[in-house]
Amino acid sequence: MSEPKKSALKYYRLLFHLPSLRLLIVLNALFYTAIFLLLNPTYRLNSLISLSVVYLVECIVLHRTGNALSKISRLLSLVLFSNIYILFYILVNKLFSREASLIELLVLASLSPIPVIIGFMGLNKRSISISMALLIMPISIAIALGEVTEVFNKALIPYIIGAAIIALVTLQRVNGISAVELGSSYLRTWVMHDRSIEKVFRRKSCRSRVKARLINGGSLLMIYPDIHFGPFRDIGSSDFPQVIWGKASERGLKALVLHGMGSHERNIVSKDESLKYAEEILESIKDGEEILIGRPFTISLGDWSATVIPFSKVAIAFISGMRGIDDLPYELQLYVNEIAGKKGCQEIILVDSHNEELSRGLEFHDIKGLVESIVERLVSIKEFFREAYVSVVDSKVESTPGVLGNVVFASINVGEESLGILYVPGNNMARGVREYLEEIIKANGYSHVVVLTNDDHVATGIIPGDAYTPVILTPELINVVKELTSKAIGNHSKVSFKLSKVEDELELFCSFVNEVEEFAQRAIPLTILLLLVYYIAIPLVIAI
Repeated sequence: MSEPKKSALKYYRLLFHLPSLRLLIVLNALFYTAIFLLLNPTYRLNSLISLSVVYLVECIVLHRTGNALSKISRLLSLVLFSNIYILFYILVNKLFSREASLIELLVLASLSPIPVIIGFMGLNKRSISISMALLIMPISIAIALGEVTEVFNKALIPYIIGAAIIALVTLQRVNGISAVELGSSYLRTWVMHDRSIEKVFRRKSCRSRVKARLINGGSLLMIYPDIHFGPFRDIGSSDFPQVIWGKASERGLKALVLHGMGSHERNIVSKDESLKYAEEILESIKDGEEILIGRPFTISLGDWSATVIPFSKVAIAFISGMRGIDDLPYELQLYVNEIAGKKGCQEIILVDSHNEELSRGLEFHDIKGLVESIVERLVSIKEFFREAYVSVVDSKVESTPGVLGNVVFASINVGEESLGILYVPGNNMARGVREYLEEIIKANGYSHVVVLTNDDHVATGIIPGDAYTPVILTPELINVVKELTSKAIGNHSKVSFKLSKVEDELELFCSFVNEVEEFAQRAIPLTILLLLVYYIAIPLVIAI
């Protein structure tokens, strides 16, 4: 695993970080001791032995089935959760001068792990079998101890209520897919590093045409893959920029993977297809045709600006917004295709620079005008050059939050116009970072400056409460940018450019992503409520 990916993935472990094995053993021993001391002396020993048998069977069954909960640390964490739950129940009963009975403790021990088991394993024959085994065991122990009457009084109704609540959770569906299946596959992706969630995505995907463009100028590659990089970690096309960077580096090339228009609806549904697409794009280098380059220019309208590199057969427009920018709609690319075709203009690629977090909602009343202005300016260009002076340098950035790989600086000089492109792998920038870095680059005499991130989603959805960690301004980042811009000045070489095209049909998320978002807003609060009812109502019913 590459260093950038290691750096990014350390964050998501916060969601599933467990105490050390030694600490889990100590905590379970402490809670066992507390439970033992608080129980009625007449059945104290029987309770502790019975609970131990239930936990032992639970651990053996879960461990032997080889599921997401089969590791010893996770099993002991599940036992710890049950012990905390039982101890809390005992303390509440003490407040009301009531003694918790043996069967009550056994029922709680058998019911408490079931939502967790189904949550990680999904609702299937295996999870149902495990749940049934956990229910039968305490009943068998209670009957063996002569608690037959209390089994029916204290166990039957809670089991029925628990089953009803779990059934309500599993009945929630998104486009025919169970909420439990979607949620459990998501958890397994993080915990077990498997790709089961991609099977869910594939069932609801659609085949869609993509049009990749690759501009090759010496050691500099500018790649527009016409997809979105998502949804998270290395699932689907989330780490596509890192994959391309790695494969291009093996060929001695530095790749700027550009984020076009569109959002998660343009994610590739599987990692395997994403890898094949990356190979297809890089293989197209050998089939490139020579193109001419024009002078870069920058235009603005309202809150929007675009820095454009015109080539004879294609133009790249890097779009930025004063209020921030985040996943401009794909309809904008379709719109520019339409008007460029009518005007007889070369193909135009719109790039979402992802270089400043949104401060308020996006407004598009000016951006269409900006796009139209780009087309008019391109149509008016009369002079193109066969060659340009290009320099591309990169450097590792290891301690700056939000940076997920090598920072790249590309310098392009054409017809006395100079363009500096600072490419920072990451997911957007904190407010003010772009402006600060632009000033550093302009101080070296550049007429036009582009600062962008690639919207890399390796580190998306990893920290509770935050969708992602944006690029933060640090002394390390400032020093690297200063070093790269200075290094690039004396490192130019004359290059000509080639254009390669790849057009293919890929399985993309399409409308399913919107359905998942709507479902999450509706179903997650309800699921949390039902689980709270499960863990609160069952002890109340048992105690009555």
